[in-house]
Amino acid sequence: MRRSIVILFFVIMLMPQMVSSKIVTLSGLVEEPKKTVEQTTTPQTANVVNQNYNNVSSSPAAFVRNVMNENWNSPLGRGSYTGDWDDEILAPHGEGVMLFDDGSIYFGGFVDGNFEGSSCCYYMPSGERFKGAFKGNLWKEGEYVTPDGEFIFKGEFRANPGETVSSPWNGTWYNKSGAIEQTVREGR
Repeated sequence: MRRSIVILFFVIMLMPQMVSSKIVTLSGLVEEPKKTVEQTTTPQTANVVNQNYNNVSSSPAAFVRNVMNENWNSPLGRGSYTGDWDDEILAPHGEGVMLFDDGSIYFGGFVDGNFEGSSCCYYMPSGERFKGAFKGNLWKEGEYVTPDGEFIFKGEFRANPGETVSSPWNGTWYNKSGAIEQTVREGR
């Protein structure tokens, strides 16, 4: 049920922005699109929205299009991607949503196929969730909530060399009522 609600949120909030001739922001302001949007069909996706952007990667001639339900084997796992796609590197570059095969959901920024951005959200089927900054496919700084919602960590995250999962590094654990449970310094 929770996954259906989150997916419905993305369909309601993100999809109209991708195909509309005007973009309505979350604050309700109407903005004109920066480039023309044209809808096409390709063998890989049933519905692709092509869009040209300037200076979105290190290559000035980069072509980025907006894809919907593109199958992608990301650094964090396989799933379905919707968002900005760079045809030169065959990976996401810009903003997007990744629905992983395991039921996890990420929405936020991508840089050259890596999960990167300052306002990202990552929801796991267990109920765990992270909101904050990603860098190089790892949590960097933000808020992590345990599966039962009983505890929240706010602060900095780091991964040990060779690890692919970030752990609390500097920050504070709170219980759900907001009382401090533990302070973490340099991972301890």
